[in-house]
Amino acid sequence: MIAAVVALVLLGVGGFFGVRALTGDDEDRRADDDSSQGEESDEPGPTAGSSSTVKPSGIQCTGGDPAPTEDLDPTAAQLSGGGLTIPRNPAYQLATGDQVSFAFANAFVLQYTEVEENWISLTGVGALPRANGFDDPATAAEVVMQCLTGSENVYSGFTGRVDKVNEETTVDGKPAHRITAEVRVDTPEVQAEGDLTDVIVVDTGDPASYGIYIGMAALGHDDLIGTNEAVLDQIKVG
Repeated sequence: MIAAVVALVLLGVGGFFGVRALTGDDEDRRADDDSSQGEESDEPGPTAGSSSTVKPSGIQCTGGDPAPTEDLDPTAAQLSGGGLTIPRNPAYQLATGDQVSFAFANAFVLQYTEVEENWISLTGVGALPRANGFDDPATAAEVVMQCLTGSENVYSGFTGRVDKVNEETTVDGKPAHRITAEVRVDTPEVQAEGDLTDVIVVDTGDPASYGIYIGMAALGHDDLIGTNEAVLDQIKVG
């Protein structure tokens, strides 16, 4: 996962955090939000490798408020967001929603590790506002996956997606839907071929939002993939 230059944020990754996750371009995001309210956007559309007829609207991809509501505690044992918690990995650095291109979510927090200069692997949690047209976990998971693969700030050079898991599930006893996909990219900025990407949308019982978990682990890095797979069994509601 790549990211754009982050103004005023020093993350120790050579001053450039790629096209994948981190961006300080909040003004452009808000402008996109204003222009897409109440209508469907032409971008992003259905992604290569997906047979879904679901097409995200502009507000679904950009209508969230990903900035956290409070400061993060790097010493905490867990990360919390959207009614979900995951274990804090002390070897990973923290980033917050106002630094990431996950503009579909509210109060999204994540932890990441550098794979190469312009590529990171991560896990994170946040809220997915139902008012933006997210009506059920299965459709919401597909929409979010398409928002990710259709974003130049997340997967620049996206070439295709192959779903490995696409199924109803439960998280801590709550109904959920999981999509795990190989997401491939081809861009000269990075050597990485893409990610094994998890999107899990959980009906936590909150009438205003779903909980959302996102994990991204660089393809070919079995250690990172294994780390993220271990997190899946430790997602909790509450």
